[in-house]
Amino acid sequence: MRVYVDLFVLVNVVVNGLLLYATAVLTGTRPARWRCLAAALLGAAYATAALWLPSWRSWTGVTLAAAAMLATAFWPVPARTALAQAGVLAALSAATAGLALGWAGLVGRPPAAAGPWAGSGIWLAPAAASLAAVGAGRLWASVGRRGRQAAGAVHVEVEARGRRAVLRGRLDTANDAADPLSGRPVVLASAERLRPLVGNPRSLTSDPFWAPRFRLIPVRGLGGPPMLLPAVRVDVVRFRAGEARLVSPGALVALYPGRIDAAGGWDAVVPPVLLETAAAEEIIP
Repeated sequence: MRVYVDLFVLVNVVVNGLLLYATAVLTGTRPARWRCLAAALLGAAYATAALWLPSWRSWTGVTLAAAAMLATAFWPVPARTALAQAGVLAALSAATAGLALGWAGLVGRPPAAAGPWAGSGIWLAPAAASLAAVGAGRLWASVGRRGRQAAGAVHVEVEARGRRAVLRGRLDTANDAADPLSGRPVVLASAERLRPLVGNPRSLTSDPFWAPRFRLIPVRGLGGPPMLLPAVRVDVVRFRAGEARLVSPGALVALYPGRIDAAGGWDAVVPPVLLETAAAEEIIP
């Protein structure tokens, strides 16, 4: 069968990108677009090289290529999230490959006279499967967010240095603040309410404990212009939304300088995607 390398590379980049995007949606992570594109190009480069290097088509080669793609797109992430991403990507890739093989079996081997579109039947199947996976992932995430959004208020406990701060939080899909490097969602909290825990936000970079945990997070919304907020990686954030008790180790908390709610109803804004990726807390009787 004749293989057109330019079409092969293009289809691989598109399918890899869609698979990575679906993985991000299903695992509640928010990678930078350029990182997803770089990972998709890396996967396409591996697939293209494997055309001339059959030994690269082994399970070891495929596993290493997938790990490199995940690291390029998402690293650094917690170990639990990394395992979830690997499992989701493997499942989506297996489903896509299965559909492609099934389609190839149905349509048979295309004639060489068909020109550059000879393999189009085979390539349309994985592309369609990837689009379906993205759609299913967005629906799943949307349903989960709406369910938690209905709960409204969230009890938030921020812990660090053996201290704890209790906040009145609210779920808000408009809070799309995230770490530009890792794409991890960020809790927006009142700097004044967290002062007993973190101290003066202006002295974070000189504090030996907080300096290596310090970040600058771009934030938009909250009724004002976009801004850069100081943020810190705390030991753990615990959430209680309805009957659910969830915990997010190493969560990022951005320190908002003013009142988050003008009426004083809450002092933290929690992105629903953070609850989707948080683990259920084990309650010890």
